[in-house]
Amino acid sequence: MIVAVEEIWAGRVGGKKPNGEIEYVRAFRVQTNNAYDAAGTILASPLIPAYGEVYSEQNGFVDENAFCLDRGAQQSPEDPTEWTATCRYNTISSDQQLEPLSRSTRYEWATEWIEKAVAKDLDGNKIVNSAMETFETPAVQAVPVLVITASKNYAVFDEDLDYFPYIDRVNSEEFWGYDPGQVYLDDIRSSTQQEAGIQFYPRTYRFKIRTDEANPWNWKPLDQGFMNWDPGNEVQYTAYTRDGQPPARPVLLDGGGQTLAIWATPTPEPFYHNFRLKGSANFNDFELDD
Repeated sequence: MIVAVEEIWAGRVGGKKPNGEIEYVRAFRVQTNNAYDAAGTILASPLIPAYGEVYSEQNGFVDENAFCLDRGAQQSPEDPTEWTATCRYNTISSDQQLEPLSRSTRYEWATEWIEKAVAKDLDGNKIVNSAMETFETPAVQAVPVLVITASKNYAVFDEDLDYFPYIDRVNSEEFWGYDPGQVYLDDIRSSTQQEAGIQFYPRTYRFKIRTDEANPWNWKPLDQGFMNWDPGNEVQYTAYTRDGQPPARPVLLDGGGQTLAIWATPTPEPFYHNFRLKGSANFNDFELDD
């Protein structure tokens, strides 16, 4: 049983780190009447600052941005009925005063670039040479991709429920205001942590977002090749050029297996295939905005 608690004024410590964080340390002398009392009994005393409590001193000074994030108790080697309780405060984040599972989602934003095939430039000009032939090297365009990394703590992590149904998929429902199919889940990471006796699983999601076209995460190769297609006989035949020669480089096709007549007026639009290679899932299941 605790019979007395007093703060050790000589035990107070404070400091400021290069990143601006401020730390405080308060120490308390605790006297019990039982040599077999445990550290849990000491820290359960209402006279010892609780986890998450704001830093304050008896002279009235209060730092509302500093919270008690670590508590400990050590028994005296000379007198087993005397303990020293230590409370450490930090201004690292006001969010840290909450239990791990009650903390808000944390976000990071970045940019990546991907390339997609194109058949005309930004002015609408067909990307061909002066003889109306496609270039040997396919034309590509760099497209910016918004990357959002979201981190949140969860009580559990089950790969069969929390990983496989979502990874390498696009959003099936509107997500963060983006239309279905615009958000791709590239990575999910999780780990096990403990804090203040609470075990939890920080989980990090890495989303890639494109809004440059409809169903942007489908594979959309430019329709081109060396062969034409005879739908009646279901056979291929060489896609001869206008001068009757086999093509030395891929020719543009019209989506029906025929050479695209890019020399005609008006010039027909190039054709892109649209292959759905990624499944979908409801990313709202993660409750990231709660």
